[in-house]
Amino acid sequence: MRLVLICVILGSVLVAPAVAQREPNGEDESALTWGVRPQAGAVSDMNPPAFTWAPDERAAGYAFEIHEGEGYQAPVYVLDKTPWSAHCPNVTLEKGKTYSWRYATLSKDGERGPWQAMGQFRIGEQAVDFPQPPLGDLVRRLSPDHPRLFIRPEQIEGLRGMLEGPLQGPWHKLKAAADKLLERLPDTREPARARPGVKQSSEEAQELFWGNVDQVFTVGEAAATLGFVYMLSDEKPYGLGARHLLLEMCKWDPQGATSLLTNDEAGMPMLYLPARTYTWIYPLLDEHERVQVRNAMQKRGRLAFLRLQQQQHLWKPYRSHYNRLWHFLGECAIAFQGEIPEADQWLDYSMTVFFTCYPVWGGSDGGWHEGAAYWGIYMRRIIPWILVMRSAFDIDAFDKPFFRHTGYYPLYLLPPGTSTGGLGDIATSRSSESMANLMQMFARLGRNPHWQWYAKVQGIGLGQDYVGFLCEALTTPADAKPPTDLPASAVFPGVGLATLNTSLLDAKDNAQIVFKSSPYGRQSHGYNSNNAFLLNLRGKPVFISSGRRDLYGGPHHRDWMWQTKSDNAILINGQGQLPHTWEATGKVTLFETHPAVDIVEGDASGSYAENIHWIRRILFFKPNVILIQDVLSAPAPSRYQWLLHAPSKFSIEREYVKWTGEAGTVRVYLLKPDRLAITQTDVTEPQPVAWSGVKIQDWHLKAGTILARGTEEFITLMVLDEAPVTARYAQYLKPDRVRLTLPEGKVDVVLERNYFHISGLGMDKEFRRR
Repeated sequence: MRLVLICVILGSVLVAPAVAQREPNGEDESALTWGVRPQAGAVSDMNPPAFTWAPDERAAGYAFEIHEGEGYQAPVYVLDKTPWSAHCPNVTLEKGKTYSWRYATLSKDGERGPWQAMGQFRIGEQAVDFPQPPLGDLVRRLSPDHPRLFIRPEQIEGLRGMLEGPLQGPWHKLKAAADKLLERLPDTREPARARPGVKQSSEEAQELFWGNVDQVFTVGEAAATLGFVYMLSDEKPYGLGARHLLLEMCKWDPQGATSLLTNDEAGMPMLYLPARTYTWIYPLLDEHERVQVRNAMQKRGRLAFLRLQQQQHLWKPYRSHYNRLWHFLGECAIAFQGEIPEADQWLDYSMTVFFTCYPVWGGSDGGWHEGAAYWGIYMRRIIPWILVMRSAFDIDAFDKPFFRHTGYYPLYLLPPGTSTGGLGDIATSRSSESMANLMQMFARLGRNPHWQWYAKVQGIGLGQDYVGFLCEALTTPADAKPPTDLPASAVFPGVGLATLNTSLLDAKDNAQIVFKSSPYGRQSHGYNSNNAFLLNLRGKPVFISSGRRDLYGGPHHRDWMWQTKSDNAILINGQGQLPHTWEATGKVTLFETHPAVDIVEGDASGSYAENIHWIRRILFFKPNVILIQDVLSAPAPSRYQWLLHAPSKFSIEREYVKWTGEAGTVRVYLLKPDRLAITQTDVTEPQPVAWSGVKIQDWHLKAGTILARGTEEFITLMVLDEAPVTARYAQYLKPDRVRLTLPEGKVDVVLERNYFHISGLGMDKEFRRR
């Protein structure tokens, strides 16, 4: 017999309800700086730490020193000159010790300015050794001969010996793809510019923009694939096809439709695809042809380096696209080292970016601020660079804590069978299956058994392109291990993301809450509101972040999706958090996971324009009951609107709101405050642009306070799948107390503004705000 009893003294007032995904063409314009690093008093988990300071436009370079202790009398590392305002030393420091660091500007004449003392830091006892080799060492490690990207000349014969052995399957697939390309080589006509006066946001401009991107990839990937097959097979027809495509691409105007300035999505692959092809078919090119390619790539490399320098990427690294441009430039530098004069400078710069300010969207815990979709996009694009660094320099990116941990981010966010990727731009288009191929690569590169299980259980391999082939050829898989030895829930504090799961093994058995309160704020593609949450049941969406991107920065994207009104969050007097900016900061202030209950608390008080304070606590009594407490205050009496979004209509009953869908059912009891005006609508304004074909069918619930108050508190209970739960709540008994009778046992929850207490289900614990 099912029994759900909610006893509420003076319940809510219910009001009748009101009746081609495209990648971005735009950039985050935030001027947020990376900041001085390491900060004074920091304990570094990297040995040595990466050092960054504010650039001086008048400086021709910088001197840099590290001293043992708190003064500047005992230098342990001295660098006479670096051109960059960032540096990672090539030596490790003694763990557990305190050091001081400083830098000084250098004039064009070599005159040193006054030292800038930057304070002390300590190397943690468990810090990971990861020094950056100096440029001279990197150049010495490079092969003087071609190929230089992914494979060294001395590896070729060994790989050829495996083509009819362990690599027979992937090799035959790759060669079949090359044979198909040879049957009809791609059209090499140069992409065209847009007509004068055509708006960038128009259908015509967008079709041309992405059509040109497709043209670059069609020709460039064909050239690289043919070149790769030629390199390993030594069969000249493949190489001649690659040579034809390469030389035609190098005739395209570096200032034209494929320029970084005109179309950066087309301009970026023009840096690395010709570079790969060049180094793989080098013996087939005569000197005149090599000069033709070098001249074209020199112009494109110069522009890329200039753009990175102009944007001060080492100091302001948050522009999303530039976080791949640097390693595309790095590939170009390696391919043309010793052949293009600036290549050494490009290489030094690219390696400095990797060692000092990459990745910008995540730290040692492996989380990613921009969401699962952009994690996938940028991790897939960094894999070639990881392979290149291994072969060229014997540098393993997975020695870096971020890479060592980041595969757990999709594992927790998208357990196998999950259909939607959580918070962040275009995340709804990502499923666990879409991540499995990338996780297979990461599992092999990082030798991680949990990640290997994730890919294996979904039956996804390495793919059939040359990157997948190289992963299989150059790495070995770890033994797959299901994550039964891990807690089902996790927090990634660096990006303010918590994922509360009942199962990591199969989404069919999973109830999942995704919660965000991020110190990165709402910038870039991680625009969702702080203290917002999502609910998935059986891998399918229930309570969602509403909207769907049609056009980056377009009216729907900007005025709906970037706004708090699209999230499961709270408005104050109808106003949301500061949109699409790093200034709207949050923080996960508490996270605990237990067999019977998961707890997360977030503080979004830095997210609003006015002096608003908002603490949200979520208590997940697994697997069927969610209790949410929202504590708010405003500088003046205000009305508060509690928001909830779903992919289909809610049913508003007398004592609860119910949602029913393919995923299951949820009853939502709005226990406090005592008077609420509850409405819903399916109106989403503004709508996506008509030509995009994107249709929005979301429903939006609003529970608004009737009385204006300086402080307010919401207490909300959610019961999943008609679970046999009895809940009693008496509002006027202070402190607030919710008594739950669950199938697993009884539990009492006391809720105050500054603390809460849980007793029952094997727990008797008080949680106070620090």
